[in-house]
Amino acid sequence: MSEEEIVSSIRRGNDTLGKLMQDTLCCTGCGTCRGKVTKLLAETLATRTE
Repeated sequence: MSEEEIVSSIRRGNDTLGKLMQDTLCCTGCGTCRGKVTKLLAETLATRTE
């Protein structure tokens, strides 16, 4: 799962970690990327509202 794919999913309206996990299957394996994905979600949503 690339950062670009996650950002694209967020832009399609998947604005919670749960929605991202359903759409992209991110954080569904070992879970070590959860912190990075959560940070990316927050940053992407913050830039959408500016």
